[in-house]
Amino acid sequence: MPTPDCRRLAEEHQDELAGLARDLVRIDTTNTGVMPTGNETEAATHLARVLRAAGIESEIDGRVPERGNLVARMSGRSGRTALVLASHTDVVPAGDAQQWTHPPFEGDVEDGHLLGRGAADMKGTVAAQTMALILLKRSGAALAHGVNFVCVADEEAGGAYGMGWVARERAEWVRGGLCLNEGGGFFIPVDGRDWCVLGVGEKGRFEIGAAFHGRGAHAARPWQGDNAFYKVAAALERLRAYEPERDTSGPIFTAVSRLTGPVIPSNVDAVIARLNATSPRLADHLRQVSRMLVTPTLIAGGVKSNSVPDVCRLTCDVRALPHQGPSYVEAQVRRLLGEADVRVDQTAVANTSPAGEPLLAMLTDVLHRALGRPAEVVASLSGGFTDSRFVRETGVPAYGFAPGHPDSDPGRHHAHGPNEAVAIRDLVLQTAVYLDLAYRSAVAA
Repeated sequence: MPTPDCRRLAEEHQDELAGLARDLVRIDTTNTGVMPTGNETEAATHLARVLRAAGIESEIDGRVPERGNLVARMSGRSGRTALVLASHTDVVPAGDAQQWTHPPFEGDVEDGHLLGRGAADMKGTVAAQTMALILLKRSGAALAHGVNFVCVADEEAGGAYGMGWVARERAEWVRGGLCLNEGGGFFIPVDGRDWCVLGVGEKGRFEIGAAFHGRGAHAARPWQGDNAFYKVAAALERLRAYEPERDTSGPIFTAVSRLTGPVIPSNVDAVIARLNATSPRLADHLRQVSRMLVTPTLIAGGVKSNSVPDVCRLTCDVRALPHQGPSYVEAQVRRLLGEADVRVDQTAVANTSPAGEPLLAMLTDVLHRALGRPAEVVASLSGGFTDSRFVRETGVPAYGFAPGHPDSDPGRHHAHGPNEAVAIRDLVLQTAVYLDLAYRSAVAA
């Protein structure tokens, strides 16, 4: 069966798609990270009702009843799954409602954008994946292989109740030829062309706890003590001046080298400086994926306003490249933090999936058809981490690919901030892309 005009189908169902995304935003699934929280089962139940109305059965399960994860399966003759579409329903807290121009859980639509907490991260994409599955079902296409839709809880707090639990307890949900998730799909204009970044892996994350000890004294005679704050100040200055090892082994540098000539560790900063004038988004991304980052994020100390502090605690966030393991990170931070008592906790292991030319060529063609104009898909690491790390642990290749439209303004997303929004045309594009990929992966010829 030939692949239909997925772009036209997605556009014809724009209102249905936007309505589903709006309904999801109106369900408050705020995840504070401290139980009880989330209430993702309400969103999963709504999705199950929508899918059932389209003739698609689903299952909801989870570590606890109120934090449900959903799987919907469309089976094929082969008995194996070719494509897994993954997403999450939880959202971060809305914060101060006074900073929002529209109530965060009203799901208002204005100027072609859906507004509200979770619109961009990532209930809009949840709706697009759901709509792609529904349109595939309505087509009546005979499936040679299966397509799964897995929508989980708890991504925003680490995944212990969501994809982490699914990968451990329900791994069959995500077993397939490939999995597509968030963590990629953003566009970078380069020399008059559009690059769309495919997230093929993620940096590792470490949380560093450091305690700097001094000796207390009366603030009227500070020389009798040993002020712990000064030790932290010296460490902060070392952190500010830190020049991490540069690395250009990431896949994005292969594409960049076609533009600039070979990019190597010794010249990467010069390349970034040149690109910053013509392609600031690309320059920013290259800076992120060419080095380890150590960022002080929390500080606490002191016992009373008239007492010399005897201890001060500093927390740092570290984002490490795939080859920079725990021993490397610990050696670097101990050198930077000096005499402190240091604790190093790894919260996300760096991970990657292979992305050869056939995959990039297929996604480039899919994107071209969905956009109606050329765009090149290029592979890169992601600076943050997503649920894809859990999927990769099961042996399934996972990629970040939730493309927004290149003409949309990414500055309006405000993910995790007030006035979060997503362009409806971004969701139409995602629906077309996911539907096209489902046909190519699963529908019989």
